[in-house]
Amino acid sequence: KQPQYVPQNLEQEVVAIFAGTRGYADEVPVDQVQNWEADLLRHVESSHGELLREIREKKAISPEMEASLEEMILNFNRGWVPE
Repeated sequence: KQPQYVPQNLEQEVVAIFAGTRGYADEVPVDQVQNWEADLLRHVESSHGELLREIREKKAISPEMEASLEEMILNFNRGWVPE
């Protein structure tokens, strides 16, 4: 759920939906999902801007991009600690 008056752009939504529908948030405590998503999006923006740029430009996820997203999210999850 997006905070009111703080809309996500398309590429952020794609990453969040991809992660959620692929089960990457399944182990996150329900009361921490919004924090997890915000942290994930900050991580991808700061460290993997090329993925966001590619999503924005191509408006599609190639098999290579899918593999990159999966690897990035798995690595993020390994280091993420609930607040």
